[in-house]
Order: sequence, then structure tokens, then C-alpha cells
Amino acid sequence: MSGAAKAPILFSPIQVGDMLLQHRVVMGPLTRSRSPKELVNDMNVLYYSQRATKGGLIITEGTSPSVTAAGYPDVPGILTAGQANAWKKAVDAVHARGGYMFAQLWHTGRVSTRRFQPNNELPVSASTTKSSRRAEPARALTVPEIKYVVNEFRTSAKNARDAGFDGVELHGAHGYLIDQFLEDSSNLRTDEYGGSIENRARFLLEVMEAVLQELPPSKVAVRLSPYANFAVTDSDPVALFTYVLNRLNRYKLAYIQMTEPDFVSLRGPPCPPPPPPSWPNRANRCRRKKKVKANKSKILLPLSSRKTMSRKLTMNVVAIVVMQMDLLLQVVSAGSCLNPSYQGNICRRNDYGLRFHGQSEVGPGFFQTGLVHR
Repeated sequence: MSGAAKAPILFSPIQVGDMLLQHRVVMGPLTRSRSPKELVNDMNVLYYSQRATKGGLIITEGTSPSVTAAGYPDVPGILTAGQANAWKKAVDAVHARGGYMFAQLWHTGRVSTRRFQPNNELPVSASTTKSSRRAEPARALTVPEIKYVVNEFRTSAKNARDAGFDGVELHGAHGYLIDQFLEDSSNLRTDEYGGSIENRARFLLEVMEAVLQELPPSKVAVRLSPYANFAVTDSDPVALFTYVLNRLNRYKLAYIQMTEPDFVSLRGPPCPPPPPPSWPNRANRCRRKKKVKANKSKILLPLSSRKTMSRKLTMNVVAIVVMQMDLLLQVVSAGSCLNPSYQGNICRRNDYGLRFHGQSEVGPGFFQTGLVHR
């Protein structure tokens, strides 16, 4: 059976948390670096409203939930009431077009530099480690500081709720702060936040518990990257992420977004070899269908990741997987970024043979500087 024959499944409704999505093409988070003073502005509002589709989900660019979170220029925040009010304009614009919007809460940890830190201080992390050979070692958070950051996540979740967001996604992937606590190459602690898998997962779970004080589980999600590599690795990722996923599934979250094993990181050494058969990689993912359904958490799998990929190939891969496992959604990042009509055109025409580029719309930012809209 051809992938094309089953492609319409990708364009059928699905319940994700409190949202009834009208299709399964999701706009993924993409750093824009277009929010001076950490405030969303009219350009951001236009950017998101152009990409909203009726019944479609947009996950925002990474948004700072802490005064120590930013690691890139002009990233928006959501820790203060003023930042939340600025975001409300974008949320209202997406809702006006019938779309849904999740805010991604993103603490970069040691990936940051002094430039983005209060008083030009060192960035913080799980341990005194560095993200690259040229970087300064980060400063290890003390236990009281960890509790403070956890509370900042809670405040940011409250602000996201007050701004009208349909939910929040915790960025626990790609070597950022939560991931730095999870994986043993970056977490060298010997206290209750380090050592065993249970201890290394403690920070993520405390952040999750704090966020759930402000939002129901159906409005909370998390992003993980068991085999994505951002200068962060673990000696036993199968054991680590099996434990993490089992713990997270107790909450009945809206979804868990997983980065593909073949993700090519923006920094760091090459990705590790393909995962063993015991892990739900592309080859055996479908065999875990019953277990995933039993957990009642939607698994959001960005099959196209951040790399360039043939749209026809993407369609076939998604169609084949969806044919056997109907919980999947596809996250389209590059296409949604460059062409605001991309999502809607796919759903109307069932066609991935579309150009990524739009005409004069608000397009790429930081990660595609050669394509910046003028």
C-alpha cells in the first residue's frame, strides 16, 4: 500500500489534551531572535498569525522562563507580567484564526554566555561543565537556586495561562538545562540531583510538578531527545529515558515530543550510532502501539526534524508510520517558518511537493540568517 494512499490520515482530526486538532501538521518551535528587550512585538504577532490554521497547533519559539534562561539574542520571555501581556497579542491573533498555541518554556543553561546573564555572570547548569571547548565552564546551581528556578518555571506557566496560551511545553531536549540535569555527561553532582537516574530526573519532575500547580496535565507537554546530541550524552540513554517516560506518563500529559534519533545537532560531536532494538526507533516504533495507547499520552514525533528533507520522502515516512500508529503528528519546522501557507496548503491539497519559501511574509530569523526577510 502506498504512502500517498494513507496520507489523508495526517489531515484527520485528533484529540491532544484539551485540543481537538483538525489536522496533524504541527508548527514546531523555531528561535526567531526578533524580540528586543525580551518582549513580543508586532512583527512576532504577524509572524504567528500568518502561520495559524483552523484547528492547527503552533508551538512557540523557545521562551525564557527565568532571568538566567536566555542563551541567544532577542529571545522573548514570559517570566514577567509585561512579557505575558506582550505574548497575549500573538495568542489572540492565532485564536482569531481558529488555531491553538503552546508556549515552549526554554532554559538554555550552560549553552548561554555571560552576555545574556544578569550582571555579566557565568551561565548556570547542573554542574561546572561547559557546552563546547571554547566556552567558559558554567556555574553549578546550588540547591536553593534550583528551587528558585523551579519556582520561576511555575510563575512562567501561570503567566502563559494568563496570556491565554492553550498550554506549555517544557524544553527538556537538545542539551539545554533540563537535559543537562538528565544526562550523566553534564550532570556530575553528588547530591539529590545527581548520580542515579532517579536523582538526575528530579529537576525535570520538580519543574513538571511546579507547572502542574498552575495548569492541568492536559495543558502541559514536554520535549525530549534521547539520541539527539548537543554536546550532552548519557552512558545508558535507554535506561534513563525509559524511566523518564514512565514517570511522565503518570501525569497524562497533552503530549510528549520526541526528537528523532538521527537528529543532527547544531553543535557538538556527531550523533551516536542508531539505537538498539529495545528502543522505539523508526524501525520498531509501531510495535509499541499498544503500550503508547495504554499510557494515554500523545507522542509528537518531528519526523522531518530540523534538517533538509525531501517533502515527498517526509510524506511517505509519515504516512507509513501513521498507517500503523494513529497517535502520531508531524512537526513541520522549516516549512512553517519560511512559508506561512505551508501548513494550510498541505492540509487542503494533501501535497508535500510545496516550496518552503513564501513571498513577502515575515520569514526566518536567527537560524536562517541568509534568508532573513527584508
